[in-house]
Amino acid sequence: MHKKAYKEGLTMKKWYRKTVTRTIVLIVAILSGALLVTNLLSLLTLAGGMSLSQIQKMNTQSFEESEEFSKMVESYMYDVQEKLYLQNLFLKVTAPTIQKNWWM
Repeated sequence: MHKKAYKEGLTMKKWYRKTVTRTIVLIVAILSGALLVTNLLSLLTLAGGMSLSQIQKMNTQSFEESEEFSKMVESYMYDVQEKLYLQNLFLKVTAPTIQKNWWM
């Protein structure tokens, strides 16, 4: 009887080699990976302040029709207007000086 209990003790020490244990560990690993991806996606969604319906709308809407495109074009327009204003200001200030000292 003592030898049988000893052998059972040895088999209990090798629990990690059983197929059932490996299967359970594999299932837990897959589920935890899926939960990680789901939580990261939901965190990114909440951090951006966008709902799932807004994200789906962005996927169906072309970039040219989006609000981001309008903001980008508006920003570029302001940049061009500012550069034109500065160019005209520079020409008004320096044009007489350039015309007087054209030989230098």
